[in-house]
Amino acid sequence: MYRQITEKTSATKKTDVFIFIVFLATTTSVLLISPTSILSLLYFFVLTLISSRFLVGSKSMEPVRLYVIYSGAIVVFYLIQLWSYPEYFGFSGGLGIGTDDAQFYAQVAAWFPPAFPVRSIWVYPYAQLIRVVTWWYEVKHPLDVLFFNAIPLVLIPPLTYRVAFKLSGQREVGNTAYWLIACCPFVLSNSLILVRDGWTALTMIGAVYSLTERSYIKMTLLVALAAFLRIGSALMLVAWLMVFIVLESARSKMLSRAAISLVAIAGFVVAARPLAPYVEGYLIDKGVYGTLFRADFVSFVETSVQASASEDSIALWLYRQSPAIRIPLAFVYYFLSPFFTPTLVQRGIFIPRALLSNIFAILSVFYLQYFVRGLFHAWNDRETTWKVMILAFLASVLLLSQLSLQIRHKVMLMPVFYILVAYGYHSHTERGALAGSAAGFLSATAQVVRSLLRII
Repeated sequence: MYRQITEKTSATKKTDVFIFIVFLATTTSVLLISPTSILSLLYFFVLTLISSRFLVGSKSMEPVRLYVIYSGAIVVFYLIQLWSYPEYFGFSGGLGIGTDDAQFYAQVAAWFPPAFPVRSIWVYPYAQLIRVVTWWYEVKHPLDVLFFNAIPLVLIPPLTYRVAFKLSGQREVGNTAYWLIACCPFVLSNSLILVRDGWTALTMIGAVYSLTERSYIKMTLLVALAAFLRIGSALMLVAWLMVFIVLESARSKMLSRAAISLVAIAGFVVAARPLAPYVEGYLIDKGVYGTLFRADFVSFVETSVQASASEDSIALWLYRQSPAIRIPLAFVYYFLSPFFTPTLVQRGIFIPRALLSNIFAILSVFYLQYFVRGLFHAWNDRETTWKVMILAFLASVLLLSQLSLQIRHKVMLMPVFYILVAYGYHSHTERGALAGSAAGFLSATAQVVRSLLRII
C-alpha cells in the first residue's frame, strides 16, 4: 500500500512539473504575442473554475491542469495557423480550407486587418455570447477571445467520466471515457478554434449529467444555452434527455423523479413556445422542413466544389442520390467520417485541422472495433441501458447525416460515443471481439479506399 501511494505521489509530482512548464511557456508566449491578452487568459481561467464548480462540483486541481494544457494547445494552434496563412490572422482559413471562426471573430472584434474576410453582417448567437462575456474590454487580438473555448474543453472530460461511471458502475469505464474525450483529435480540431461545437458537446453531456443528478435548474440552463447557440442542437439534446429519463426511471424504479424531469422539459417547451415561428423558420431556412433533408448545404457544397477542388465530391455524389440510396449510404459515410486525407496541404497551405482529423481517422478504426464489441455485449447480456444508448446514438448519427451534413456537428455526440467505446473496451465476449475485429477491418478498408479515391 505504501509503495502504491508513493508511486502515485511521484507520478502526480511529475505531472505537476509538466503542467508548470506548459503554464510558463503559455504565459510567456501570450506576453510576447499580445501582452494585454494575458488578462483574457486569466479571466477565462477564472470563468472556467466557476463553471467547473457549478456544473461538476469538484474542488480538485483537475480543472486547473486541464485549463493549462488546453490554453497552451490553443496558443500552439493559433501560431501554426498564423504561420500557415497569415492573412487570416491566425484563424482557420477561407472557403475550402477553414470554417466559421474568422467570421465569429469579425463580429466581436473592435479591430481586425482591413483585408480580413467578412462573409456576413448578421451576428450569430455564438458571437453574441462572446460579446456578452467580453463586455468589459475591447477585443483587439485573437488571443483576447480564443481562450473562451477552453471552458468546454476543460468541463467535458470530468462530466463524461461521471456519466460513464453512473451508467456502468465501473471506474475503469469512466476513466477510459475520460481520457478518450480529453485527447480526442476530432474534438480538439473543432474546439481549439473559435467555433461553437465544443460548447454544444458541453451542453449535451452537462445536461445529461445534471439530469442524472436531479439538478433540473442546471439541466434547463444548458438546454437553453444549446437552443441559443444552435436550435437544432437543442432539439437533439431534448430528445437525448427523454432517452435518459426512460433509462433512469427503469434503473431506479423511481417514476416520480422521471415525472419531475418530464415536467421540467415540458416547462421548457412551453416557455419556448413563442420561439416556435423561429424554429419553423430555421427548419425552412435549412431546407429540412417537411423533407428531413438539408438541401441548402448540398447547394453550398456544389458552390464550394467549383471554388475549390479540395471539397468532398464523394459526399456530394451521395447527397445527390434518391432517398433510398442517400439515407443508408450517407449514414455510413457520416458515421465513419472524418476520413483520412492524403494531403495536408491545399493551395500551398498547411492545414493543422486536417492533421488532427487524420489522426482521428486512424484511431477511429480501433474505436469502431470497441464500439461494435460493446454492441454485441449489450445484446448478448440483455443490458437494456446500453442497448438503448447505442440505438439512440445511431439514430442521432442518422439524423445528423440528413439534417446537418456537416461533419463537425458530430462533435456534440462525441462524449456519448466515447462512453460507448469505453464500455466496449471493458466488455469481453468472444463473438463481440470477432465482430469488432471485422468492423475494424472494414473501417480501415473504407479509409484506404476513400483516400485512394481522393488521390485519383
